[in-house]
Amino acid sequence: MYDILKLPEITFPTDFLWGAATAAHQIEGNNSNADRWADEVAGKYSEPSGRACNSYELYREDVALLAQLGMQAYRFSVEWARIEPAPGEFSRDATEHYLDQCRCLVDHGIQPWVTLHHFTNPMWFAAQGGWGQRENLEAFYRYVDYIAPKLAPYVSGWTPINEYNLGGGMPPAPEWHIASAATKFNHLLADARTYDIIKESSAAPIGSSIAYVAQQPQRYTNELDGIMAKYTAWVSYGFYYHAMRTGEWLYPFVEGGVFPELKGRADLWAV
Repeated sequence: MYDILKLPEITFPTDFLWGAATAAHQIEGNNSNADRWADEVAGKYSEPSGRACNSYELYREDVALLAQLGMQAYRFSVEWARIEPAPGEFSRDATEHYLDQCRCLVDHGIQPWVTLHHFTNPMWFAAQGGWGQRENLEAFYRYVDYIAPKLAPYVSGWTPINEYNLGGGMPPAPEWHIASAATKFNHLLADARTYDIIKESSAAPIGSSIAYVAQQPQRYTNELDGIMAKYTAWVSYGFYYHAMRTGEWLYPFVEGGVFPELKGRADLWAV
């Protein structure tokens, strides 16, 4: 054992940002246009959001609490299903809501860091096949092209898509693996294109957040365990970092290739 009282003092840089993060579906409540809401009605999720924290209505109080806690940054997601409840139809009320939330944060001295997609999709997008269909990406670009320039004057940082690498690991069947790979590749394309769209109106840093879980072999002396740990790490998150560094899509058992539009489309690594 070690004595925690004898550990060296931990210090942070003077420009270190302390902040908090949330997802719209987890705290806003009544997100009835989103696909997860439909899943909840069907009983797929054991803990439906319902009204959640009712943050959609109480966001000003939430921002005041952030300020009281001394937070300097707040990452939150804009709910696509609210902004575009039907294909090509954008809600002015929802747009003004998120604009006012950004203004409120800035007024309290808190940097808004905006996530454009955090797991949930509009019902109509999910009904069209969601992220599994390449042609559906144009719908996401339309949404980003609409909302990003409006929020840009207030935003200090962007997360295009949150944790789209989830779902990695050992696949239960080849069909699932191929479908998962296709979805991840489509997310990669969307991430890179979103980067370019945002850059047209914002100089703020951009980087999608990745769910990172260090993969360790169960038996360190077993060579096969070591290989499987490296394999699981690659299909879980390694493919993303490699693609953003090099432009190469490299994923086990599916056709890869070099896609220049992927390379360098990240100003920061978010984990």
